[in-house]
Amino acid sequence: ASGEAPDDPDAALSRVRNLVRQGVWAEAARVAASLAEHPLLEPDEVLLLLSVRLAAANHAGETASQAELRPKLQRALAEAGATTQAVEALSHLAVSAIDHLAVGDAIELASQARGLLPKDDKHQLHAQGSLALALRLAGRFDEAVALRRQNLDLARRHARAEVPRCQGDLASTLLAAGDVLGAVTTAREALRSAQNPTRRRGYRDATVPFLHYHLACALAASGQVARAKVEAERAAAAPGLAPRLFARLLLAELAADLSAVDAEWDGLPRFVRDTPVVAALFERSRGRLGDRDAAASLARRLSLQDGEFAAAVVRLPY
Repeated sequence: ASGEAPDDPDAALSRVRNLVRQGVWAEAARVAASLAEHPLLEPDEVLLLLSVRLAAANHAGETASQAELRPKLQRALAEAGATTQAVEALSHLAVSAIDHLAVGDAIELASQARGLLPKDDKHQLHAQGSLALALRLAGRFDEAVALRRQNLDLARRHARAEVPRCQGDLASTLLAAGDVLGAVTTAREALRSAQNPTRRRGYRDATVPFLHYHLACALAASGQVARAKVEAERAAAAPGLAPRLFARLLLAELAADLSAVDAEWDGLPRFVRDTPVVAALFERSRGRLGDRDAAASLARRLSLQDGEFAAAVVRLPY
């Protein structure tokens, strides 16, 4: 429920933008929902509020909220036209499509977002990041890596606070493309970059656990199991769904403990389990631990043959 509209919509909008800037998605969505029915909102402001709420639902794996917000956001996009806020909204819609493993929809939405702005606009970070995830899901790894490199270059020139995240995203994509050494090196660079001072401390603090997770995955792939466990445990200590859940699944895999994977599944709310990408992540862990049925199911989810589990594993975006 949106609740009673604030008396000062400008102050509430400013608070939403600041919370998003700091990466505090749940609180940003709460404030956005309280403002949603205000009668004096401009079309671009409606788009902002809906976009923030969808982004928070994406982060939390809230399937019902995603389903409710997607058509509202599409209608708001039609009214607002081509703006930087439209780029972010389309990018969040693309991520929602990725979470539902709808790769064609995700590529179309992210490509549409990318086409709204000049290539050198810093808001391309959102569009190109979403498109890179979608291309990875499609198995188009070279294109995904190229977009991650473009984003890192863009961040270095126009959005320095985004550099650690872009390096972490690049590390993860390099690993999917088979460059294990590059993934380890880039993830370590990301953690070093995250030590630099920034006004966006909240955003940085929310990013760091993902960097530990990316490094853990790369170390595990390189055979450095003990070091991978240390990094995964750091990521697993983070609040919220992600990357804590991803890291805990990795720890279960490193311990060869299928019962731990099952316990994680049993502990999830039903709405999270209903998210296709979450079910796919569990199938990945179970398949790695020898569950042939889970391995075949994951391959089928990504429109691959039952025996193509290895190909499906590297396509998953998280």
